[in-house]
Amino acid sequence: MPVFNAGASTKRQWILNLGQVVAGADHWLWQPEHGDVQFGRMGGDQIQGHRVTSVDSLATTFDGNNYRLYVNGELKKTREINTPFDITTNMLKVGLKPAGWDSDSDFGGCVTQVEVWDSVANFEPVYVQGQSGSNECPIGYQVIQDEATCKKAVDALPGKQFESTFPWATIQSGCFGRYEGADGNKVWFNSHASGTFNPVYSNICVATYMR
Repeated sequence: MPVFNAGASTKRQWILNLGQVVAGADHWLWQPEHGDVQFGRMGGDQIQGHRVTSVDSLATTFDGNNYRLYVNGELKKTREINTPFDITTNMLKVGLKPAGWDSDSDFGGCVTQVEVWDSVANFEPVYVQGQSGSNECPIGYQVIQDEATCKKAVDALPGKQFESTFPWATIQSGCFGRYEGADGNKVWFNSHASGTFNPVYSNICVATYMR
């Protein structure tokens, strides 16, 4: 789940809550007194200490014993859960504080995507196109530097088509495309060793996440 900075609120902010609010829920709670996010079982067995200072893709998994926190696809912390989660209410709230918790607030940042899986997690590549006019990929992503992966990204990105491969010194190396115009659906792969950034184009990027 990509999550943006929580901002400067002085109240606790709820990013995610699944299950019984008082005790037993799986929850992600930003705490202003620590400047970090608390994860885990409400009422105990919690992971503390992840600071959300920019755009992070956050994921948690539970195998019946261990609760794991992944940030941008990397395992950061593991916590043994000694008391079962209670999610019998099937209540999932994203970015909203629980009813009656007036001392807390809704999440003040931005959640751009949520995925919930009830099957065994696998590492899978995720493809995105970088911001137009920028030579950077989103945090946790890298520019695709081989033609085969570039073509896989084109297959995964809606509306894109692979155009050609060439060595060109005046455009960034690797996999890139455009957002708009007559070539807005096209993707190219530049096999030049270095290349030069051209703001007309943006990178096609890849990251590997637990899904």
